[in-house]
Amino acid sequence: MTRRGSTAWPVGVALAILLVPLALRAQEAATASTVLRSLEQSSRRVQHLLADVRASGDVARATCVDGTLSEIHARLRLALERASRRSSGSASTDAARLAVLTAEVRRLEERARRCVDPDLEVPSGRTRVVTTIEPWVPDVDPAELPRR
Repeated sequence: MTRRGSTAWPVGVALAILLVPLALRAQEAATASTVLRSLEQSSRRVQHLLADVRASGDVARATCVDGTLSEIHARLRLALERASRRSSGSASTDAARLAVLTAEVRRLEERARRCVDPDLEVPSGRTRVVTTIEPWVPDVDPAELPRR
């Protein structure tokens, strides 16, 4: 029963009003978790790269990869700090900063790869296709072949 002049909210609407912010925070936390996982994976890939370079005995390249790995770890610590301090008021700012940190870590991972192979042409994550035509294959344009 409602008083005259007051508006009664259906229970479903009231619950939705209460639960939507909670769902948004959960989604933001999941996104931050995904970003942090990606940054940690990049760090592990560069750590493996550093171990391989150290095993080869190339001190100059190992120093280059080690310095880059230190920068990646600094970005990872910043991301962990951002993710742990997330507040509802600065969620979009924190998400933007996490995106910038992700891009920086990807660039640093690429730089670490270039420390090992300076002639690296293909960016990480892209497929390079090499086509080899055997010498016995005739040099004929398929468009000129008769149709069946």
